[in-house]
Amino acid sequence: MPTVLLRLLDRPVCDIIQLIMSTSSAYFLTALVAVLGIGGLSLGGVFAGPCSQPITYRVGTIDERFSIATSTAKEILAEAEAVWEENTDKENELFMYDPDGDVAVNFIFDDRQQTTNAVDQYESALSDLEMSHDDIISNYEAAKSAHETALRDYRSAQAQYEERLSAYNQRVRMWNDRGGAPPEVHEELLAKKRRLSQELESLRTFERELERLRKTVNTFASRGNVVAREYNQTATTFSSRFGGAREFNQATYVGEAINVYQFEEADDLRLALTHEFGHALGIDHVDDSESIMYYLMEDQGLENPRLSPADLAAFRDICSNE
Repeated sequence: MPTVLLRLLDRPVCDIIQLIMSTSSAYFLTALVAVLGIGGLSLGGVFAGPCSQPITYRVGTIDERFSIATSTAKEILAEAEAVWEENTDKENELFMYDPDGDVAVNFIFDDRQQTTNAVDQYESALSDLEMSHDDIISNYEAAKSAHETALRDYRSAQAQYEERLSAYNQRVRMWNDRGGAPPEVHEELLAKKRRLSQELESLRTFERELERLRKTVNTFASRGNVVAREYNQTATTFSSRFGGAREFNQATYVGEAINVYQFEEADDLRLALTHEFGHALGIDHVDDSESIMYYLMEDQGLENPRLSPADLAAFRDICSNE
Protein backbone atom coordinates (compact mmCIF):
# COMPACT_ATOMS: atom_id res chain seq x y z
CA MET A 1 0.00 0.00 0.00
CA PRO A 2 1.41 3.44 -0.89
CA THR A 3 2.70 5.46 2.03
CA VAL A 4 0.03 8.10 1.55
CA LEU A 5 -2.70 5.60 2.46
CA LEU A 6 -1.21 4.91 5.88
CA ARG A 7 -2.14 8.45 6.96
CA LEU A 8 -5.70 8.43 5.64
CA LEU A 9 -7.48 5.77 7.58
CA ASP A 10 -8.88 8.22 10.18
CA ARG A 11 -9.95 10.90 7.65
CA PRO A 12 -13.44 11.42 6.16
CA VAL A 13 -14.02 9.64 2.87
CA CYS A 14 -14.51 12.89 0.93
CA ASP A 15 -11.19 14.22 2.21
CA ILE A 16 -9.51 10.93 1.38
CA ILE A 17 -10.78 10.98 -2.21
CA GLN A 18 -9.79 14.61 -2.71
CA LEU A 19 -6.29 14.00 -1.38
CA ILE A 20 -5.76 10.81 -3.36
CA MET A 21 -6.89 12.45 -6.59
CA SER A 22 -4.20 15.06 -6.09
CA THR A 23 -1.49 12.36 -6.17
CA SER A 24 -2.00 10.16 -9.23
CA SER A 25 -4.81 8.39 -10.98
CA ALA A 26 -3.18 5.02 -10.37
CA TYR A 27 -2.90 5.60 -6.64
CA PHE A 28 -6.42 7.02 -6.63
CA LEU A 29 -7.99 3.86 -8.07
CA THR A 30 -5.90 1.54 -5.94
CA ALA A 31 -6.59 3.54 -2.79
CA LEU A 32 -10.32 3.79 -3.50
CA VAL A 33 -10.61 0.03 -3.66
CA ALA A 34 -8.40 -0.49 -0.59
CA VAL A 35 -9.86 2.20 1.66
CA LEU A 36 -13.53 1.97 0.74
CA GLY A 37 -13.44 -1.83 0.63
CA ILE A 38 -15.15 -1.96 -2.75
CA GLY A 39 -15.46 -5.59 -3.73
CA GLY A 40 -15.80 -6.94 -7.25
CA LEU A 41 -15.28 -3.49 -8.79
CA SER A 42 -14.32 -3.54 -12.48
CA LEU A 43 -11.63 -1.00 -13.21
CA GLY A 44 -12.41 -0.88 -16.89
CA GLY A 45 -9.15 -2.62 -17.85
CA VAL A 46 -6.84 -0.02 -16.26
CA PHE A 47 -5.34 -2.67 -13.98
CA ALA A 48 -6.26 -5.65 -16.14
CA GLY A 49 -3.42 -8.10 -16.39
CA PRO A 50 -1.59 -8.71 -19.67
CA CYS A 51 -3.70 -11.76 -20.48
CA SER A 52 -7.12 -10.30 -19.71
CA GLN A 53 -7.38 -8.35 -22.92
CA PRO A 54 -5.38 -8.48 -26.15
CA ILE A 55 -2.15 -6.57 -26.45
CA THR A 56 -2.59 -4.53 -29.62
CA TYR A 57 0.39 -4.09 -31.86
CA ARG A 58 1.21 -2.44 -35.15
CA VAL A 59 4.06 -2.32 -37.63
CA GLY A 60 5.98 0.86 -36.91
CA THR A 61 9.01 2.14 -38.77
CA ILE A 62 11.04 -0.14 -41.04
CA ASP A 63 14.52 0.88 -42.09
CA GLU A 64 14.73 0.25 -45.84
CA ARG A 65 18.08 -1.53 -45.39
CA PHE A 66 16.19 -4.51 -43.96
CA SER A 67 14.45 -5.11 -47.31
CA ILE A 68 11.28 -6.41 -45.67
CA ALA A 69 7.81 -5.31 -46.73
CA THR A 70 5.21 -4.23 -44.18
CA SER A 71 2.91 -7.02 -45.38
CA THR A 72 5.64 -9.59 -44.77
CA ALA A 73 6.30 -8.20 -41.30
CA LYS A 74 2.57 -8.47 -40.51
CA GLU A 75 2.50 -12.11 -41.66
CA ILE A 76 5.47 -13.05 -39.48
CA LEU A 77 3.99 -11.19 -36.52
CA ALA A 78 0.76 -13.15 -36.97
CA GLU A 79 2.77 -16.39 -36.92
CA ALA A 80 4.57 -15.30 -33.74
CA GLU A 81 1.22 -14.42 -32.17
CA ALA A 82 -0.16 -17.84 -33.09
CA VAL A 83 2.64 -19.64 -31.23
CA TRP A 84 1.25 -18.21 -27.97
CA GLU A 85 -2.46 -18.34 -28.78
CA GLU A 86 -2.54 -21.84 -30.27
CA ASN A 87 -0.49 -23.45 -27.52
CA THR A 88 -2.11 -21.95 -24.44
CA ASP A 89 -5.54 -22.47 -22.92
CA LYS A 90 -6.68 -18.85 -22.89
CA GLU A 91 -10.06 -18.42 -24.57
CA ASN A 92 -9.48 -14.78 -25.49
CA GLU A 93 -6.87 -13.47 -27.89
CA LEU A 94 -3.57 -12.56 -26.34
CA PHE A 95 -2.47 -10.26 -29.15
CA MET A 96 -4.25 -8.35 -31.88
CA TYR A 97 -2.98 -6.44 -34.86
CA ASP A 98 -4.29 -2.90 -34.97
CA PRO A 99 -2.97 -0.10 -37.23
CA ASP A 100 -3.21 2.12 -34.15
CA GLY A 101 -2.05 -0.54 -31.68
CA ASP A 102 -0.30 0.25 -28.43
CA VAL A 103 2.93 -1.63 -29.20
CA ALA A 104 4.86 -0.55 -32.29
CA VAL A 105 7.12 -3.12 -33.94
CA ASN A 106 10.04 -1.16 -35.38
CA PHE A 107 12.92 -2.37 -37.52
CA ILE A 108 16.00 -0.38 -36.54
CA PHE A 109 19.22 -0.93 -38.49
CA ASP A 110 22.44 -0.87 -36.48
CA ASP A 111 25.67 -2.82 -36.07
CA ARG A 112 23.75 -5.97 -35.18
CA GLN A 113 22.20 -6.23 -38.63
CA GLN A 114 25.54 -5.32 -40.14
CA THR A 115 26.93 -8.32 -38.27
CA THR A 116 24.09 -10.46 -39.58
CA ASN A 117 24.84 -9.28 -43.11
CA ALA A 118 28.48 -10.21 -42.55
CA VAL A 119 27.35 -13.64 -41.35
CA ASP A 120 25.28 -14.03 -44.51
CA GLN A 121 28.28 -13.11 -46.62
CA TYR A 122 30.46 -15.67 -44.84
CA GLU A 123 27.78 -18.33 -45.15
CA SER A 124 27.36 -17.54 -48.83
CA ALA A 125 31.11 -17.73 -49.35
CA LEU A 126 31.28 -21.05 -47.50
CA SER A 127 28.39 -22.37 -49.56
CA ASP A 128 30.08 -21.31 -52.80
CA LEU A 129 33.35 -22.86 -51.70
CA GLU A 130 31.60 -26.06 -50.73
CA MET A 131 29.83 -26.23 -54.09
CA SER A 132 33.09 -25.48 -55.87
CA HIS A 133 34.86 -28.15 -53.86
CA ASP A 134 32.10 -30.65 -54.61
CA ASP A 135 32.37 -29.87 -58.35
CA ILE A 136 36.15 -30.23 -58.23
CA ILE A 137 35.91 -33.52 -56.37
CA SER A 138 33.35 -34.77 -58.88
CA ASN A 139 35.65 -33.82 -61.77
CA TYR A 140 38.62 -35.29 -59.93
CA GLU A 141 36.85 -38.60 -59.41
CA ALA A 142 35.77 -38.71 -63.08
CA ALA A 143 39.30 -37.90 -64.28
CA LYS A 144 40.82 -40.41 -61.88
CA SER A 145 38.41 -43.12 -63.06
CA ALA A 146 39.18 -42.31 -66.71
CA HIS A 147 42.91 -42.44 -65.98
CA GLU A 148 42.65 -45.77 -64.16
CA THR A 149 40.59 -47.28 -67.00
CA ALA A 150 43.00 -45.96 -69.62
CA LEU A 151 45.96 -47.23 -67.62
CA ARG A 152 44.47 -50.74 -67.47
CA ASP A 153 43.81 -50.67 -71.21
CA TYR A 154 47.31 -49.38 -71.88
CA ARG A 155 48.94 -52.08 -69.79
CA SER A 156 46.89 -54.73 -71.54
CA ALA A 157 47.80 -53.35 -74.98
CA GLN A 158 51.43 -53.03 -73.93
CA ALA A 159 51.53 -56.65 -72.76
CA GLN A 160 50.03 -57.85 -76.06
CA TYR A 161 52.50 -55.76 -78.04
CA GLU A 162 55.45 -57.06 -76.09
CA GLU A 163 54.21 -60.62 -76.56
CA ARG A 164 53.89 -60.16 -80.35
CA LEU A 165 57.23 -58.31 -80.49
CA SER A 166 58.92 -61.17 -78.64
CA ALA A 167 57.41 -63.72 -81.01
CA TYR A 168 58.51 -61.67 -84.02
CA ASN A 169 62.07 -61.27 -82.74
CA GLN A 170 62.29 -64.97 -81.97
CA ARG A 171 61.20 -65.87 -85.51
CA VAL A 172 63.62 -63.41 -87.08
CA ARG A 173 66.48 -64.92 -85.07
CA MET A 174 65.45 -68.40 -86.17
CA TRP A 175 65.56 -67.50 -89.86
CA ASN A 176 68.80 -65.61 -89.42
CA ASP A 177 70.30 -68.71 -87.83
CA ARG A 178 69.20 -70.62 -90.92
CA GLY A 179 70.93 -68.21 -93.26
CA GLY A 180 67.93 -66.08 -94.10
CA ALA A 181 64.21 -66.41 -94.72
CA PRO A 182 62.72 -67.35 -98.07
CA PRO A 183 61.10 -64.45 -99.99
CA GLU A 184 57.52 -65.24 -98.92
CA VAL A 185 58.51 -65.50 -95.23
CA HIS A 186 60.60 -62.34 -95.55
CA GLU A 187 57.54 -60.43 -96.83
CA GLU A 188 55.47 -61.85 -93.98
CA LEU A 189 58.03 -60.75 -91.42
CA LEU A 190 58.16 -57.26 -92.95
CA ALA A 191 54.36 -56.99 -92.73
CA LYS A 192 54.47 -58.02 -89.04
CA LYS A 193 57.23 -55.49 -88.43
CA ARG A 194 55.05 -52.72 -89.93
CA ARG A 195 52.10 -53.77 -87.75
CA LEU A 196 54.31 -53.84 -84.68
CA SER A 197 55.56 -50.33 -85.52
CA GLN A 198 51.95 -49.14 -85.79
CA GLU A 199 51.14 -50.76 -82.43
CA LEU A 200 54.15 -49.06 -80.88
CA GLU A 201 53.03 -45.69 -82.20
CA SER A 202 49.55 -46.34 -80.79
CA LEU A 203 51.10 -47.17 -77.44
CA ARG A 204 53.06 -43.93 -77.49
CA THR A 205 49.85 -42.02 -78.28
CA PHE A 206 48.22 -43.93 -75.45
CA GLU A 207 51.08 -42.88 -73.15
CA ARG A 208 50.60 -39.23 -74.07
CA GLU A 209 46.87 -39.51 -73.30
CA LEU A 210 47.69 -41.17 -69.98
CA GLU A 211 50.05 -38.32 -69.14
CA ARG A 212 47.32 -35.80 -70.01
CA LEU A 213 44.83 -37.63 -67.79
CA ARG A 214 47.40 -37.85 -64.99
CA LYS A 215 47.96 -34.09 -65.14
CA THR A 216 44.20 -33.50 -65.15
CA VAL A 217 43.81 -35.66 -62.05
CA ASN A 218 46.63 -33.81 -60.31
CA THR A 219 45.20 -30.43 -61.33
CA PHE A 220 41.82 -31.25 -59.83
CA ALA A 221 43.50 -32.65 -56.72
CA SER A 222 45.54 -29.46 -56.35
CA ARG A 223 42.47 -27.26 -56.88
CA GLY A 224 40.53 -29.32 -54.38
CA ASN A 225 43.27 -28.85 -51.79
CA VAL A 226 43.35 -25.10 -52.40
CA VAL A 227 39.58 -24.78 -52.07
CA ALA A 228 39.59 -27.01 -48.99
CA ARG A 229 42.22 -24.81 -47.33
CA GLU A 230 40.28 -21.68 -48.23
CA TYR A 231 37.07 -23.23 -46.90
CA ASN A 232 38.74 -24.23 -43.64
CA GLN A 233 40.27 -20.77 -43.20
CA THR A 234 36.92 -19.10 -43.88
CA ALA A 235 35.10 -21.48 -41.58
CA THR A 236 37.65 -20.88 -38.81
CA THR A 237 37.28 -17.10 -39.17
CA PHE A 238 33.52 -17.44 -39.23
CA SER A 239 33.52 -19.62 -36.12
CA SER A 240 35.82 -17.30 -34.19
CA ARG A 241 33.74 -14.23 -35.06
CA PHE A 242 30.22 -15.58 -34.99
CA GLY A 243 30.31 -19.06 -33.45
CA GLY A 244 28.30 -20.12 -30.43
CA ALA A 245 24.74 -19.50 -29.33
CA ARG A 246 23.42 -15.96 -29.58
CA GLU A 247 21.57 -14.08 -26.92
CA PHE A 248 18.11 -12.83 -27.73
CA ASN A 249 19.36 -9.33 -28.36
CA GLN A 250 18.33 -8.97 -31.97
CA ALA A 251 15.01 -7.61 -30.72
CA THR A 252 13.90 -5.97 -27.48
CA TYR A 253 10.58 -5.21 -25.85
CA VAL A 254 10.55 -1.74 -24.30
CA GLY A 255 6.98 -1.33 -23.11
CA GLU A 256 5.51 0.64 -25.99
CA ALA A 257 7.57 -0.97 -28.71
CA ILE A 258 9.30 -4.09 -29.90
CA ASN A 259 12.47 -2.96 -31.65
CA VAL A 260 13.96 -5.43 -34.12
CA TYR A 261 17.67 -4.94 -34.73
CA GLN A 262 18.64 -8.00 -36.71
CA PHE A 263 17.40 -11.18 -38.35
CA GLU A 264 18.66 -13.53 -41.01
CA GLU A 265 15.52 -15.16 -42.38
CA ALA A 266 11.80 -15.27 -41.69
CA ASP A 267 12.17 -18.19 -39.26
CA ASP A 268 14.80 -16.33 -37.27
CA LEU A 269 12.62 -13.20 -37.12
CA ARG A 270 9.54 -15.19 -36.10
CA LEU A 271 11.37 -16.78 -33.17
CA ALA A 272 12.69 -13.39 -32.01
CA LEU A 273 9.21 -11.82 -32.20
CA THR A 274 7.65 -14.79 -30.39
CA HIS A 275 10.24 -14.33 -27.63
CA GLU A 276 9.49 -10.60 -27.35
CA PHE A 277 5.74 -11.23 -27.33
CA GLY A 278 6.42 -13.37 -24.26
CA HIS A 279 8.12 -10.41 -22.60
CA ALA A 280 5.16 -8.23 -23.57
CA LEU A 281 2.97 -10.65 -21.60
CA GLY A 282 5.25 -10.12 -18.61
CA ILE A 283 7.11 -13.41 -18.85
CA ASP A 284 10.78 -13.44 -17.89
CA HIS A 285 13.48 -15.80 -19.14
CA VAL A 286 13.25 -19.49 -18.25
CA ASP A 287 16.03 -22.04 -17.78
CA ASP A 288 15.13 -24.64 -20.42
CA SER A 289 17.28 -24.19 -23.55
CA GLU A 290 14.49 -25.54 -25.77
CA SER A 291 12.10 -22.88 -24.53
CA ILE A 292 10.95 -19.84 -26.47
CA MET A 293 11.75 -17.76 -23.38
CA TYR A 294 15.28 -19.10 -22.91
CA TYR A 295 17.78 -16.25 -23.04
CA LEU A 296 19.79 -17.79 -25.89
CA MET A 297 18.84 -18.77 -29.41
CA GLU A 298 20.11 -22.31 -29.13
CA ASP A 299 17.90 -25.41 -29.16
CA GLN A 300 14.53 -23.94 -30.14
CA GLY A 301 12.89 -25.16 -33.32
CA LEU A 302 13.09 -22.44 -35.94
CA GLU A 303 10.79 -24.03 -38.49
CA ASN A 304 8.02 -24.95 -36.07
CA PRO A 305 8.47 -23.07 -32.78
CA ARG A 306 6.39 -24.39 -29.89
CA LEU A 307 6.01 -23.47 -26.26
CA SER A 308 7.91 -25.78 -23.94
CA PRO A 309 6.56 -26.94 -20.56
CA ALA A 310 8.75 -24.26 -18.97
CA ASP A 311 7.21 -21.62 -21.25
CA LEU A 312 3.70 -22.81 -20.38
CA ALA A 313 4.45 -22.83 -16.65
CA ALA A 314 5.77 -19.26 -16.85
CA PHE A 315 2.72 -18.25 -18.86
CA ARG A 316 0.34 -19.76 -16.29
CA ASP A 317 2.17 -17.99 -13.48
CA ILE A 318 1.37 -14.71 -15.20
CA CYS A 319 -2.08 -15.45 -16.58
CA SER A 320 -3.75 -18.12 -14.46
CA ASN A 321 -5.44 -15.70 -12.04
CA GLU A 322 -6.91 -13.41 -14.65
